[in-house]
Amino acid sequence: MPRIDTDLLGLQIVSMKTATVVGEVDALVIEDETLKVVGFLVDLGLREASVLPFGDARAVGEDAIIIADADAIVPISAVGPLEALAEKGIVISGATAITESGADVGAVGDFYVDTETGAVTGLEFLAEDQEVYPKESAVLPVSTVRRLGVDLVILRQDYDQHLLKDGSSLERVGGTQPASTPPRTVAPEPAPEPEPAPEPEPAPEPEQAPESDLAAEPEPELTLTPEPEPAPEPTVEVERAPEEPKLETQLEEPDAEKGEEEEDTFSSQQKHFLIGKKVLRRIESPSGEVIAEEGTEVTSEMIKKAKAADQLLILSLNVE
Repeated sequence: MPRIDTDLLGLQIVSMKTATVVGEVDALVIEDETLKVVGFLVDLGLREASVLPFGDARAVGEDAIIIADADAIVPISAVGPLEALAEKGIVISGATAITESGADVGAVGDFYVDTETGAVTGLEFLAEDQEVYPKESAVLPVSTVRRLGVDLVILRQDYDQHLLKDGSSLERVGGTQPASTPPRTVAPEPAPEPEPAPEPEPAPEPEQAPESDLAAEPEPELTLTPEPEPAPEPTVEVERAPEEPKLETQLEEPDAEKGEEEEDTFSSQQKHFLIGKKVLRRIESPSGEVIAEEGTEVTSEMIKKAKAADQLLILSLNVE
């Protein structure tokens, strides 16, 4: 399960070589393009700050960070990219949350970090308007983040359709890649060009016979006798049995009944997945009609209401 950023602050850094505490995490260095924790600022009481690159941590545990040796902690000026990011001062906690259209919708509290990769997986969202989320806070997956700035977080316009109850739901929905980061693609290596086949050698020209041999006797003309046409086969007339009269009582099924038998676009497997699940938040139609209350179990009638109000996807993303 992801850890919140405040759990990482204050962690002791332990050297495997000497089995001693060699530092303590004072702050996190965040890369704003990929939304990852790329280093730990270490307070060693020196005039120049020191840093532990995230990749040099053997393990980020609940109570300590394990490194191979104290040499992994270096002056921040020795790692140019980390120094540049630290000077940028990217801070997620306390940032103002705005949408792509420029609306101020709230603020960010803590954020969640995957301790194996350093990736930011979600944000604690403090809504400005309680009608968007009727509780004190919610969690947004990082896939709703368009851009991260020094004091601002720009969210997708439909961020409110992805609100989660708590951080434990992040593993269920997945999507730990920020919306602004395009997926990486690897171009396939071009296939080697086939070697051209060797050109065939020209066949030797036949030797011409002397002129004396060309004067040969003319071949006798052949006459072809046409084959006789086969006699036509006799035709046999077959008596057909009279067709049975159609019963006037047979009636075609009305189109209305055929329409009722058409399979619904929402498959039975999806219904089976949703029915009985617990609703994580209140779901309403665009007109304000309540489709589902938080904490209730999903029923067939609830699914029909959500589908009729075009809120079926929202219902599917907010159950557990």
